[in-house]
Parts: sequence; structure tokens; C-alpha cells
Amino acid sequence: MLDLVRSLVQDPDPNVRLQACLVLAMLGRDDAVLADLQKNYAGSEHERKLHILEALGRIGKDESFSFFLGVLQEPFQILRVAAASGLIQGLNR
Repeated sequence: MLDLVRSLVQDPDPNVRLQACLVLAMLGRDDAVLADLQKNYAGSEHERKLHILEALGRIGKDESFSFFLGVLQEPFQILRVAAASGLIQGLNR
């Protein structure tokens, strides 16, 4: 199943690509999508940002720590909480 989802990371539709990255992160903890998720964060709407942060936390790689630290400067408390949660998840791996 995840092989099919991996093929969608190359889809021409950016929404399909992002959804594929989220699935690979949440179900497969696939760190190959880290850069794509981080790249999509800035231009995403608030709710999608939360999903991206959750997915990055689920992967739990050290490479995301500086990203999470940057998000801790966001003006929205819920995004800061999600970033802190991602940091904690990564530290507990």
C-alpha cells in the first residue's frame, strides 16, 4: 500500500503530493518526505500546518528539531504547542 502512496509524491497536483507525504509520514514514518513537508509548511493554511507538524513529529528525526524551534516563534499558540509536541516525540525516540 505504501508503495502506491510513494508514487503519488510525484503527482502533478500539489495537494495530492502533500497528502501523500502526510500519509507516508503518519503511517510509514518515512523520513524521505521531511523536506517536502517542511517546504509546504509556510504556504499552508492553519489546519494543514497542524497536520504537517504532527507528521513531522511522527517521523521524529533530529533534522526536524531546528524547524520545530523556528515554529515555536509563531504567533499562534496551537502551532507552538504542536511544535513542542513534535520536539518531545523526537526526543523520545
